[in-house]
Amino acid sequence: MSVSASPYVPAPTPAHGRHGIPPLPLLTVLNFFNYMDRQVVYGMADKIMATFQINHAQFGWLAFVNLMVFALASAISGPIADRIGPRKVIFTGVAVWSAATIASAFCHSFWALLICRAIVGVGEGAYGPSANALLCAAAPPEKRGRALGIYNIGMAFGATTGLVLGNALSTKMDWARTPCLTTVLIWVPSSRERVTRPSGAAQ
Repeated sequence: MSVSASPYVPAPTPAHGRHGIPPLPLLTVLNFFNYMDRQVVYGMADKIMATFQINHAQFGWLAFVNLMVFALASAISGPIADRIGPRKVIFTGVAVWSAATIASAFCHSFWALLICRAIVGVGEGAYGPSANALLCAAAPPEKRGRALGIYNIGMAFGATTGLVLGNALSTKMDWARTPCLTTVLIWVPSSRERVTRPSGAAQ
């Protein structure tokens, strides 16, 4: 008895909704701000060290704590996005890191700033896995590599811009005003309703 193999039929490409910005450009812009917001603090190192009277080793803890919390939040937020949907996690992540960034402008001690940078890591860490999941759901299989490549351009340019911007603005204004400025810029594109949801995908 012979069994004939069924021909391979590619899975249909997810259709996008009629309203909202496609995920790729919007998430790339948010990824830019994600890394700019993270790096802008390090461009203002001299001003921050002078304000809180700390040395380079203590300043390094701002980066260490931020990245450790970022890694932990990334690991935890991935399964959460699978359960409730990546769009909700993305919106929550942006809200958390924006609030913590604004709060850092009002810190009067190094320890308060350290806590704020840790909370920034929570929001930024929650963003990455959900953004990747949404991109993979929105792009057809043959274009996912290109989509992720474009998305990661935001990381490179954002990190570079953050360092340059922090350095430049620290000579023009008080360092505490810079986080507020970057947060205002973040919220221009970040409304949850602006993200187009692939059909059949979670919210």
